[in-house]
Amino acid sequence: MTETPKAYTQTTLHETLRILRRRRLLIFGTTLLGFSLTALTIQNIKPTYTAHAQIQFDGRDDHYITTQIQHLRNENLARQILIETNLGQSAPTKHNSFKPLNLLSNALGKNAQKVITNNMAPQLKEFQKNLKIHPIKGSYVLNIDFHHHNAFKSAAMLNRLTDYYIQTQNIDDTQSTEEKKTAKNTLKDEAQNALKELREFEEEQHALTKEAAENNAFDEEIHLRLAEARAKVHPFLDKNNNFVRNTEADVIISSPLIQSLKLQRAMLEQEQKRLALRYGNKHPRMIAVVSDFDLVNAQIEEETNNIIERIVAEYAAARAEANVVETREIHTYTADENNTTRQLLQQRARKSQILYHDFLNTEQGRAQPQNADSKAKIIMRASIPTAPSFPNKPELLGLGTLLSLLFGLCLTFFFEKTRTTFLSGKQLEEFLNLPCYALIPRVPKQKNKPIADYVMDLPASNTAEAVRALRLTIKLRTENDTENKVVTVTSSHPNEGKTTLATWMARLAAKSGERVIIIDADLRRPSVHKSMNKNNELSLVEYLSGQNKLEEIIDTNDPSGLHTIYGRAAPNSALDLLASSKMDQLVRSLRKAYDLIIIDSPACLAVSDARALTKLSDQIIYAVSWNKTSREIVHSGISQFPKLSNASIATVLTNIDLKKHVEFGFGEAISDYSAYKE
Repeated sequence: MTETPKAYTQTTLHETLRILRRRRLLIFGTTLLGFSLTALTIQNIKPTYTAHAQIQFDGRDDHYITTQIQHLRNENLARQILIETNLGQSAPTKHNSFKPLNLLSNALGKNAQKVITNNMAPQLKEFQKNLKIHPIKGSYVLNIDFHHHNAFKSAAMLNRLTDYYIQTQNIDDTQSTEEKKTAKNTLKDEAQNALKELREFEEEQHALTKEAAENNAFDEEIHLRLAEARAKVHPFLDKNNNFVRNTEADVIISSPLIQSLKLQRAMLEQEQKRLALRYGNKHPRMIAVVSDFDLVNAQIEEETNNIIERIVAEYAAARAEANVVETREIHTYTADENNTTRQLLQQRARKSQILYHDFLNTEQGRAQPQNADSKAKIIMRASIPTAPSFPNKPELLGLGTLLSLLFGLCLTFFFEKTRTTFLSGKQLEEFLNLPCYALIPRVPKQKNKPIADYVMDLPASNTAEAVRALRLTIKLRTENDTENKVVTVTSSHPNEGKTTLATWMARLAAKSGERVIIIDADLRRPSVHKSMNKNNELSLVEYLSGQNKLEEIIDTNDPSGLHTIYGRAAPNSALDLLASSKMDQLVRSLRKAYDLIIIDSPACLAVSDARALTKLSDQIIYAVSWNKTSREIVHSGISQFPKLSNASIATVLTNIDLKKHVEFGFGEAISDYSAYKE
């Protein structure tokens, strides 16, 4: 097996320690949050107390002890204890312990036992869940534990359980024959009653299902009648459901009697008009016709009232029948309740049968001489617990804190492994397969001073030394005896420090005695004049557009000896100007007059101007912001240049936070610059 090199192991350990150190706030914060949440959760958990008791059996075999566990878990025994403690809510005295049960039994009659079983089902289930019984291996002792949220109740209920068990189940050989017979008959009756109740429940459910089907058919008929009556009475109700006398309703108009009376009234009306023209209103025949007309109107009115009263009465009767149906209560079980009740009754019947058969087996065992001295006794009664068994606060608090610490560590290494930015020059070189010429530290913000003056004011600073090293590297990397005179500085996005880097390198090179000129070729967002606190009224745009001569746009007043051609925003014509032949002629002529020409170009992923400048350059410096620009973005930017020109490409890591850089384990690369003082 190949052993891991010691140096590699030490490097890995150091790297892990550095990760933990720089992510200490995340780890500490996650651990503290986990500790706080765990403490808050523990405070809200209801404590559980556990009471302990032990019962010993003399001269019994393992099978008998296993059987007695079922006796202790008997549902009737649990029900008796819950009733005496008022369904587990309080602890009444012996004299009034059965009062709730007696009242409930008197009210429910023959179905009392079934209803009590259903009502106590949740308490019985909880009681069985909290009761834990297990034998001690190699002995005839049972350990009995009972859990409860009240310390007093956990001990009281467990002591009652063991007392009842000793009284009811430990029937020794001193009992009379009559007592044994009574106990046997009682268990037999309980088993038979349990089976009987199960059968009665099944029959009752069958009867209720049949009755429900019959009631459904009857209910449908009643509701059909109500709908018909409501349709008839609807024409006689206004929008507010108030009664109105509507003589134009269809049920009145379509009445055969009313139709006949209306026809008779029409004939009398015609006769009345004829007699009025012939005899006048006081003629005996006219008076008789008017009398007959009034009589017919009265009959129509009476019949209309009869129809309306009949419709209203039919609706009231249908409404009353529907109310009776709606208020009728039939006790039925839902599917879940039905299944739960059936399971409880089946379980009770099964346990009663087991108890009865166990009693018979026990009596048969007593007939054997070797078991004549068998007895069960309580060797340890339950005492009131002084401390909860759950939750164990120190243990849970420690576990929660440990888990949160592990979670914080997992987050730390997850963030480290998924980091997509660059932290060192080595990472840049390995990812891009391009050299990294320099690591430029971040400088503090300059108050009321141009950023370009920093290296002039502090020439011995780490930053100034890093920029000098960059210039030296560019000189030493000359290939094919061609001097790298034209250096274009670009980046993926704005605000990565390319303009500041260009001005720093230009000023330091000029101060060292070189003839240097810097060209602000960013005609979208020019910033060289801002970093040097100068005016850009005369710029590269004026020269390329033919408005001014070259000597008119060059600023030669920099204290370092640097010459500068400023830029001006001309976004609509920027690319055309930079790709023009006049720009090419400008760079060719500057090559003859200067040792170093630095071109500050726009960000290459924002616009395509930088690609147009590469054919004029000998060296491309690609600025990458430390721990900010992602690897995919840098790769996309770099991939645009090799196919467009023969210029060499190198990277520079800018805006490095020295303190964090040391924490990441890369500080040694620049930490010694400060040792060089003038």
